[in-house]
Amino acid sequence: MADSLDGSGPKISSKLPPPPKHIGDRYDVLEVVGTGAAGVVYKVLDKNLNKVFAIKKLHGSSTDSQSVRFQREAKILATLQHANLLTAFDFGLTSESEPYLVLEYVPGKTLAAWLKDNGPLPVPLALAAFIDIARGLIHAHSKNVIHRDLKPSNIMLIEEEDGKRTFKARILDFGLAVETDSKQFFTTKGVGLGTPKYMPPEQAATRDTDVRSDVYSFGCLMFEALTGTPPFEAETVVQMFEKHANEKPATIGDRATQIGLQFSPPLTPGLEAIVDKCLRKNQQERFQTVSQLLDELLKEEAIFQTQQEANRRAKRTVSAEESSAATATAPKKSIGILIGVPLLLLVVSATVSFFLFSNANKQEQANSRNGDFSDMKISASNLSAIPEAAANLSIVSMPDRNLPIDPYRDKDIERMLHQHPDLTELKLGESDVTLKGVALLKDFQHLRTLSIPYRNENGFIELLTPIKSLRSLEFLTPDNSCSVTNIDPLQRLNILSLTFKGCNIESDVFKSLAKFPQLEKLSFTRCHGLTGSVVAPLAECKKLQYLSLNRSDITNDTLKALSKARYHELKLTAPELVTTEGVLYAAQMPRLQKFRMIDTSKDCRPALKQLETRRAELKLPPLIELQTNVRSSNLDPIELIN
Repeated sequence: MADSLDGSGPKISSKLPPPPKHIGDRYDVLEVVGTGAAGVVYKVLDKNLNKVFAIKKLHGSSTDSQSVRFQREAKILATLQHANLLTAFDFGLTSESEPYLVLEYVPGKTLAAWLKDNGPLPVPLALAAFIDIARGLIHAHSKNVIHRDLKPSNIMLIEEEDGKRTFKARILDFGLAVETDSKQFFTTKGVGLGTPKYMPPEQAATRDTDVRSDVYSFGCLMFEALTGTPPFEAETVVQMFEKHANEKPATIGDRATQIGLQFSPPLTPGLEAIVDKCLRKNQQERFQTVSQLLDELLKEEAIFQTQQEANRRAKRTVSAEESSAATATAPKKSIGILIGVPLLLLVVSATVSFFLFSNANKQEQANSRNGDFSDMKISASNLSAIPEAAANLSIVSMPDRNLPIDPYRDKDIERMLHQHPDLTELKLGESDVTLKGVALLKDFQHLRTLSIPYRNENGFIELLTPIKSLRSLEFLTPDNSCSVTNIDPLQRLNILSLTFKGCNIESDVFKSLAKFPQLEKLSFTRCHGLTGSVVAPLAECKKLQYLSLNRSDITNDTLKALSKARYHELKLTAPELVTTEGVLYAAQMPRLQKFRMIDTSKDCRPALKQLETRRAELKLPPLIELQTNVRSSNLDPIELIN
C-alpha cells in the first residue's frame, strides 16, 4: 500500500548516489527525471538508434515483491499497444543485476502537475482528456489488464501540435496492474494495494477487483480534474478508506459551490451525472464497462460542442443586429425614390419564394413520412447542431466529433460519403481503411483537411492525388511501424500545410518537399531520421514560412543545415539534443520573425539572449516573438509507484 494518501510515498533522501553514465553498452544516461522509494527513472540516449528513451530501474535494495511486480509490469506493457498508453520497448538487467524497463519518452506534464500549476482543467480540455483515458482503458481491459492505480500523477498530458490549447492524454505506470486471468495479485491479506485517495471500496477491502474498480478510480480522477480537489479528504489512510466505503461524495456542482469555483464554459449536467455514477459504492450501480462510460462521454462532448456553436451563432447574430442598427441610424436620403420599384420586386420575389418553399416542404415531409431521405440534403453544419438527428439517420461520426470507439473502415467512408458529401475535414485517426476506402476520398468534392494513417503500399499516395480541393494533409504512423517514402505525386496538389506524426522519414521525402509548389507550413511530431544532411533540402523550400520540429530527434546539425532557410517561424518542442550552438545556427535564418523553444528540460533563456545578440551582429532584423518555457515537473515522463 502507498505510504501516503495520494500515493506520493515517503520523502526520498536527497543524498542519492550519482546517476550512472551508462546503462548497459547501449544507453547513455542524460539525466534523472524521477525518483521514488523503489526506483528511479532516467532519460537516456539509445546510441544504436540515436533516439531518446526513458528507463525505469529498480534500486538494488528493492524487495522481492517489488521485483516481481516490476517484471509483471514489463510483461503487461509488452501486450499493450495503444496511442493513449505508454509503450514499452525492452526489459533487461544492469551489470549489478538490477532490472530495468525501457519505455517511450513522452515529455509533457502530468495531470497532477497541471492541477498544481493551473487549477482545474477547463471543461473542453477535461472532456478530451477523459475520452483519451477511456480509450486507453478500453484497450487495456480488452487485453484482460486492470490498471488499479488511476490517479492524476499517472496521466500525462501532451500538448498537441495543431497550435490550439489541446492535449493528448496517456496512461502511465502499470506497476500495480493485474491480469484478470491471473490469480497472483501480490496483495497481502488485509492490505489494499493502490493509492487511498482514488481506491474503490472493494480494492481497499482486498475483495476481487475488476474493470468496474478502474471505473471508480476514473471517477475520482475526473472529479479532481474538474474541481481541483479529490472526492474525499482525510487525515489518515483508515479514515480515507472509511469514507470511500460509507460516505457519499459531494456532487461536482456542490463542491464547486463550496470552494467558489465557476465553470467557464459551463459544466454540462450530464458530465456531472457520469462522474456520480462512476463513484457508486456498489459495483453493480457503476458503469459496467469503460465502453459504456466512453459512449456517455462522447454524447456529452457532442452536447457541449453544440452549445458552444449555438453561443458562437448567437454572438454573430448580436453582432449583425448591432451592425444593422448602426446602418439604420445613418442619414436617410432619397427614401421616396428608393421605396417604389424595389418594394414591388420584393413582394413578387417573396410570393414566388413562398410558393416554391411550400411545395418543397410538403415533398420533404412526405419523404420523411415514407422513410425516404434520398432527396434530402444533409449538411454537416446542420447536423452538428442537432445531434439527435444524426443518431436517427445512423450517422457514423459527426465531422467535429472525436473518432468512434472502433476504427474507421471502408464501409464507414461509404456511409459518410452518402451522408456528408460536402465534408471539408476528415480525421481518420487509427483507421482500418484499406486502399479501397482511400480511393473513395476523391469523391468528397470539398475536402480540404485530411488526417490519415500512412500506408506503405503501392498506389497509396497516388490515390490521394485526385483530391484536388485538399490543402492540409496529415500523415500518422502511431507505432512507427513503417517509413514514409516517395511522396512525389503529391506535388500535383496545392498542399499548403503538411504534417507528419510518429513517422520514420526517408531521405527522399525531404528532397521531394523542397519541390512542393505552394507548401507554407510543415510540421514533424515524434519523427525520426531528421539528421542534418537529410533535412538540408528543406532550406530550399521557396514558400515555406512555418516549420515545427516537435519532440523529434533533431540535433545541432539539423539546425545548421537549415540556417539559411527563409522561414518566418520556427518552433522547437522538447529539443533535448539541441544546445546553444544549435540556437545560434537558427539565429542566422535571414527572414525569421518568431522563434519558440518550448517544453525544454533546462532554462534556455541565456541561449536565446545570445540568439538576439548574434542577429544584431549579422545585421538581421530583430525577432517580433521569442518564446521559451521550462518543463515544470521532474516526473513528466513517468512517476514511480512507491
